[in-house]
Amino acid sequence: MNAIIIDDEPLAIDSLTIMLNQTKMVNLLNSYTIFDPDKETDILKQIDIVFLDIEMPEMNGLELAEKIYTINPNIEFVFVTAHEQYVTQAYELNITDYILKPVHFNKLITTVNRIQKDKETKKEPSLPLSQTIHIHFCGAFAIHINNMVEDIPWRTSKSQELFLYLLHHQDEIISKSDLASTFWPKFNEERVYSQLYNTVYHARKALSKWPNHFQILNHGNGYCLTTKQVEVDVFQWEEKFLNLPPLHRETIKDYEEVLRVCKGNYLPGFEYKWLKGWRKKLEQKWLKGAFAITKYFHQTKNTEAMEHWLVEITKRSPLEMSAHLKLMKLYAKLGYGVLVDHQFRTYDAACQQANKRPSKAILVWYNNWKELK
Repeated sequence: MNAIIIDDEPLAIDSLTIMLNQTKMVNLLNSYTIFDPDKETDILKQIDIVFLDIEMPEMNGLELAEKIYTINPNIEFVFVTAHEQYVTQAYELNITDYILKPVHFNKLITTVNRIQKDKETKKEPSLPLSQTIHIHFCGAFAIHINNMVEDIPWRTSKSQELFLYLLHHQDEIISKSDLASTFWPKFNEERVYSQLYNTVYHARKALSKWPNHFQILNHGNGYCLTTKQVEVDVFQWEEKFLNLPPLHRETIKDYEEVLRVCKGNYLPGFEYKWLKGWRKKLEQKWLKGAFAITKYFHQTKNTEAMEHWLVEITKRSPLEMSAHLKLMKLYAKLGYGVLVDHQFRTYDAACQQANKRPSKAILVWYNNWKELK
């Protein structure tokens, strides 16, 4: 494997050079005390590993790794530091690409062996753009290729969250300061950007098996996720929903088909604060469509279909008061008092579970109905 060393301490370079030669696994092409990626693009395209000091006067090693990555995303970085705080932080993040100075040969050989093993694993050809990657948010998060679930080696939970966040903002440049405040609002500035660079690094590594389909690009003070031949079920659903024609007898089946496709909760098990707004937006669109369908069936006097969709609404949104009330009124009109009571109990139980008070409108209507029956 070809490598370079970047370190502002010449003695550290000399020591690491001797040990790398002893491994007989690394071909050291050059070493630098000052490194400008824009002037060294030729050598960067030839190397497999960069041994990089973190604390340097000209530029922080993590920032420098960012710039190098944009030139050659296949490079592996081994961060070398004399500061134990970075290693402690690395263990917290489950990162193993750190070596503490003074470098010990056993630690170095372990790191080089791991990188060699990773390189051999990645020798399999990349997925061609002729094949589509399907991402599912509804029901459960999953990535499918050729109807097979793909396992992604997320090294940290934050790298997975960052990917999901950027995927929701694909093709948008999100500033580093916005990402820092979203993901680490309580961290100080020095630590938060180290966390961000590490997280981006590991998100890129996780996606590196599909370089034709995903790229996390560095744009000045921000990042942008670009995708090709990637389909996300929720985004496709939203597009279909927005393109639905006016609702009438000829299009009602189209409405029902689109709403039935969007099944299950939105990314269940992921309780990210930033995700709440996306969930609410999707839910509002689905409810808008479902209520439009129930209104159509009410106008066309299709009681059975109307009841079906009102039940679907209450299943998906247990606190949707208007759907419960419409069902109770429908059952009362049809003379099914048992179903009226059952629907009220269902709504009341949902309110108790959510620690909310039942709607005054439902309580008033239900009490009046009980007095009159």
